[in-house]
Amino acid sequence: MWEILSKHNHDLTVRDSWNCTFSFSSSDRVIGRQLFVWKGYQKSIMQAAMNIYSDIMDNPRQKMLDIGANIGTVCISLIKNDYFKRAIAIEPEAVNYGYLEKNVRQNGLENAIVKVKKAVSNQSGKLCMEISRENYGDHRLRIEQYEKKENAYNEQKRDVVEVDVITIDKLLNDMRVDASEIGLVWIDVQGFEYHVLRGMKKLTELKTPMVLEIWPYGLARADTDINILCEEIESKYRYFYDLREECFKKYNIEEMANYMHNIAGTTSKDVMII
Repeated sequence: MWEILSKHNHDLTVRDSWNCTFSFSSSDRVIGRQLFVWKGYQKSIMQAAMNIYSDIMDNPRQKMLDIGANIGTVCISLIKNDYFKRAIAIEPEAVNYGYLEKNVRQNGLENAIVKVKKAVSNQSGKLCMEISRENYGDHRLRIEQYEKKENAYNEQKRDVVEVDVITIDKLLNDMRVDASEIGLVWIDVQGFEYHVLRGMKKLTELKTPMVLEIWPYGLARADTDINILCEEIESKYRYFYDLREECFKKYNIEEMANYMHNIAGTTSKDVMII
């Protein structure tokens, strides 16, 4: 059925395994396909993160920050299943943001999730974003030297749009949200993590737990050296967990550089830093 539907652009809606309702485009052959076929997207990653979070937090906070929220699969799932009460969901791309709005509304979370149509970096302003036609979770902020990078996904052929960009420090200040209110930061920005972290000093100084996708290929495309990213993380945090491991082993943060260097090719990992 999916192969037939994905040949044309349709709006599809499913109820997933966590009792959430998500609408998405049939042209999205990654997140959309997994929602349609498997009735969920990265549920095991979310469950692992919440198990660890529950263990390490003596007094869990009620608000989370979802950076690169896409259509809302993370923040909606975590609120609907009572892990958090409120969220700030940040998504810059217009189509994804439209689905985010719809999904927040049809899950009855208009008063629980604040939506922000911006990208996040270490400086506020505007940046170019390249748009993936097949993977709606792989839109990426583009740096000036992108032409010199590897193009494993034909990035040179992608359409480019200009998006508004803000730092997390400025966003929290503008929204009058104290950093101490945030219990978890979930970051999925396709290799732009280093730039995001440099603009959220209030949260990193508090050692707010964070979930990050580690994707060396995306980091290289965003002109980020793995060692520099690790230095940024190691200066604030003490431990990390690999959320794809069956047992929740706690690694010393000093092991992160070696861990990242061992991620092969265009594969990625999901980690939680504390």
